[in-house]
Amino acid sequence: MFHGGSELVSRFPLILFLISLAVRLAAVALLTTPIESDFALQYQASQQFARGDFSFQDTLYFQRWGYQTGLVIWQGTLLKIWNNPLILRLVNCLVSAGTNVLLYLIARDYFTPRAAQTASLAYAFFLFPATFVTVLCNSIPSAFFLTLCLYLIMGRQLESFPRIPVYALAGASLALANALRPDAPLVLVPLLAYFLFRFVSKASLKNFISYLKKFSALFLTFLVLSTALSGLVKITGVNASGLNNNDPLWGLVLGTNTETGGTYNDSDGQAISALTQQGMTRSEAERQVISQHLQVGPAKLLETAVRKMRTLWWDGALGWSLSSIRQTSPVLFELLEEIDRAMFTCALFLAGLGALALFRRSRKDMKLYLIPFVIFATSCVYLLIEVQPRYAYVGQIAVFILMAGGTQVVVSLWETVTGSWRALAGSRKTLGEFPKGT
Repeated sequence: MFHGGSELVSRFPLILFLISLAVRLAAVALLTTPIESDFALQYQASQQFARGDFSFQDTLYFQRWGYQTGLVIWQGTLLKIWNNPLILRLVNCLVSAGTNVLLYLIARDYFTPRAAQTASLAYAFFLFPATFVTVLCNSIPSAFFLTLCLYLIMGRQLESFPRIPVYALAGASLALANALRPDAPLVLVPLLAYFLFRFVSKASLKNFISYLKKFSALFLTFLVLSTALSGLVKITGVNASGLNNNDPLWGLVLGTNTETGGTYNDSDGQAISALTQQGMTRSEAERQVISQHLQVGPAKLLETAVRKMRTLWWDGALGWSLSSIRQTSPVLFELLEEIDRAMFTCALFLAGLGALALFRRSRKDMKLYLIPFVIFATSCVYLLIEVQPRYAYVGQIAVFILMAGGTQVVVSLWETVTGSWRALAGSRKTLGEFPKGT
């Protein structure tokens, strides 16, 4: 492995960035990924934005889910530079490679350089994020700012900076991430849990005030900037709905459908349309459908929860980026899916070892608990709302950070075992050198 001397360790972030970028550029060069489904609608709106045409806001899609406008602005701004989807994929490559560097920097501050390098290199070649750059989605830029938020809070090299401004900057990064995709709860809730656990572990008025200042700096910056960004979208006429979600129950409608395992389906939309035609408002119809979904036994609910977790963490999402390969070479596609699943299963196993090892770490490493909290929060959120395999994108970043901890445990165990073998072999050799008695 790379870990070597201090000079090589200091250069590794650049080496990692170039390796990650090369893998992702290769995916863009080799794959033909059609722009389809919601991504096609968002891309068309992005082209309109690039021309100064904001009429896309008149569609029902952007009226109900105004938060999708963040991606439209992001993509539309890039399309003003070069009106070709290739620029969006190239920027995805840069952003995804940058996310991998942040993953490494977080892992390096809490684990050995070798373990951090192993985890980040594994993520560089992990098929799902490596090929997902060809899909024009909001997960990739949003995940970068979410990971940046975590690094600003967890990075030990930043501890010498004034903490309140750093936490405020983390809140700003979180707001930008949320403007692109509303995934802020996946980090915000774990942060709140961290501050509560931190206070309980060493309760005092001084600590309470210190933690309150830090969390307030982060949360208030996030709240003010999020509100300002949404207001700016309204004031500039880009979308009268701002960045708001005007149909928050729709995700619950889909997520509570025990027949489909909480995945997207057309039947729920048809059921809601039938109820609205009878005189109900959409929200009333959605509440009734949710209530109908939940009128099943506890066993069925538990079965659905298990199905949703399997869909989120183990079902492959390569179909979005490798759809052309799936059509032309289904055998190759199935093989790539198996490789992708095997890679993530290994990462998840090592992450589990890393999570267990947290109990043996000192209190100065308490921030490391944020990582399993992010994984837990991701699971909880998608137990409630619609689930798709690609929604694990942020959670998988946390898994690979924690994988470094499991790698460190395995390496340490291996060194202990091999050290014992060498010591035993050495002692036998020494005994063999004594002259035999007469």
